[in-house]
Amino acid sequence: MAGKVQHEIPQLYQRGFLIPGTGKAERIFVFRNDAIYPSNINRSAAESFFYSELPKTNERTLDDDITEYEDKRLKGLIATLRSHTPGEIVDGEAAAEVIAHLTTRNAHIRGAFKFGLETMAVSAWEVLADEDNVRRMAGLDGPMIPDRFREIIADSLEKLPIPNRDQIPPKLLEMMLFAAAREGFSSIFASQMPQLKSMLAFMSNLAPAVVRDGHNRALSESLVPDKRAEDLSGFTWRVQESPVDLVLPDCVALAFGEDGPEPVMMASSSKKDTIVLPLTTRSALVGGRHGVAEVDLTTFNDAAARCAHAYFLAASKTPEFEALAQTIGGFTDHIIRSVVETSFDKLLRKEELEPAEPTTTPRRQPPSSSQITLIIQGEFEPDAPPKITAAVKEVLAQAAWSMGFDRLDGITIADDYAGGIANLDRGMPGVKNPVARNDEFGTGFAQSISVRRDGVIKEHVVVQSVVAHNLLSDNEADRAWAGHALANQIVHAEITDVFDEALPGILLSRTCEGLDAQRQAATYPAWMAYFAGRATAHFDPNRLDQTQELLQRALEIAYRTIPDERLAFQTHGNHARLVDKTFFAVRTVLEQAGALLGHADGAEVDPLAGCPALESDLRAKELLAWLADLRRDLVWLWDRRGRWQSYEEFLALGRHMDRLLWPHAIIPWSRGDGWDVAVP
Repeated sequence: MAGKVQHEIPQLYQRGFLIPGTGKAERIFVFRNDAIYPSNINRSAAESFFYSELPKTNERTLDDDITEYEDKRLKGLIATLRSHTPGEIVDGEAAAEVIAHLTTRNAHIRGAFKFGLETMAVSAWEVLADEDNVRRMAGLDGPMIPDRFREIIADSLEKLPIPNRDQIPPKLLEMMLFAAAREGFSSIFASQMPQLKSMLAFMSNLAPAVVRDGHNRALSESLVPDKRAEDLSGFTWRVQESPVDLVLPDCVALAFGEDGPEPVMMASSSKKDTIVLPLTTRSALVGGRHGVAEVDLTTFNDAAARCAHAYFLAASKTPEFEALAQTIGGFTDHIIRSVVETSFDKLLRKEELEPAEPTTTPRRQPPSSSQITLIIQGEFEPDAPPKITAAVKEVLAQAAWSMGFDRLDGITIADDYAGGIANLDRGMPGVKNPVARNDEFGTGFAQSISVRRDGVIKEHVVVQSVVAHNLLSDNEADRAWAGHALANQIVHAEITDVFDEALPGILLSRTCEGLDAQRQAATYPAWMAYFAGRATAHFDPNRLDQTQELLQRALEIAYRTIPDERLAFQTHGNHARLVDKTFFAVRTVLEQAGALLGHADGAEVDPLAGCPALESDLRAKELLAWLADLRRDLVWLWDRRGRWQSYEEFLALGRHMDRLLWPHAIIPWSRGDGWDVAVP
């Protein structure tokens, strides 16, 4: 009879699992995670108004329909099934109808969907509250402009009334808008967080009502879903006696297949090889897709408890059942969390984020003096060379924990630093050697130079003798500075090795022309400085203030040089001079920014910590968001080291050169026959 208390598992079915000797009281044990108790079956597996409220008029309700179906149809089907003797084949259509109905109407399916929505809301908040995740989903996490972004920009530009649109290079507009989107994303993200949190909380709170309404609508359409019943009727069904007392889980029936036991409603139809419905405490209805199935019912209870969502019912209270109560919900919760997690992983493209090779485990034994060529040039005290050799070997031993030396050609320590660079045999006839740095920004003291030995690209490190002398100093700060100066160049051999293995044929080759070549020249030092700084930060973790000072100085020089050169260009019109002076100033800023960010990430500190002057300077120049954006790109490349797909990933950094020129109204742009620099 319909009423306030409405059963998700009908009383007529629970009667097969009654506590012996309770007579007309008709009692059953209810097992939950947090409680175990006997209950009259008129209260167990039931909730108030589970299907429908009491009618205010004489209209029929869903509960009326279910009650009528139980009395006129279900009661007879269940009685027939329970009348069969063990081993007897039963009518497939009758078995299919009972299972299709009982597994569709119960609280398990409702609870699972409710848990799924709530889990999705929580997971969505965990994912969407992380700015990096949202950037990844939007395609704004890496340096390359996504195709979808290009499509949106192209479509939007077609619709906007932009005067002289055909005179604006499309790639220039793309680059500017991409930079604006990335740099402005943080403020947009922060402004949307309160609304997003409220929306997800509303979704979570609404889950019970949404699931109840959806479940009831499905039941209103059919109390026995046709497709499910049709599939189940193709099984061969028989009654099997159980050697142990069986429990009745809130999901009612289990499916067994290649993925193990699952609630019938959560199992894929193609993976349901065997289905088990406990008929009574000591018997079960077993269906086989490929003929008569034999199931080990002694393992059923364990699976049933894990597949239950909130409870299972039983005719007895045993220590075994009490232990099983603690496993309730294990499978259902796990499978739902896994589905939600997998969905978000795909959304976040986590398969692209596999960690690179760890750098905290020794890759090889520290090299012996015979493995690394050490050249000492100049005038030293007689006992100095052996001491320098020992000090260098100590630096190499420390470095061996995070880098390899297969591509390290050798180390030259020279009094005449410039001469040491100029006279180095690079193994590449006709290729000029670089020059020692000596300009407004400073004087060089250590440099890694690419050479070719037997067809293999390697690195040879040249350092000024002052570095060696400081390695022997009694002052700890001097030794740390010198150790870092040497290691910071040695690590280029490891970077060369990783890069050349991932992208063979790129190093020392002309990979691009025109403006892209200019951008490459400006940004190559940035990512190299970042990689080297991050890998060697542990050699001198306290040098953050030095890297901050160097970036501040680079900005000062750039913001003096670029406006001066722009003004001078109006008079002399020398395009080559403008490019040479301004691009070099920007290159220096990028290099020092890469060095600062690499050291900060390697030392796990804020790059602006303790330096309000630099932060204030960046803010005044509207470059704070740009520095954070550059950092994201460099971290992205670092995390993918050894797994880069093309050099385009590095060339995409080129927009950072343009970005530093735009505030000065210097706009590089490509054209059909080359490239130019617009100076309005």
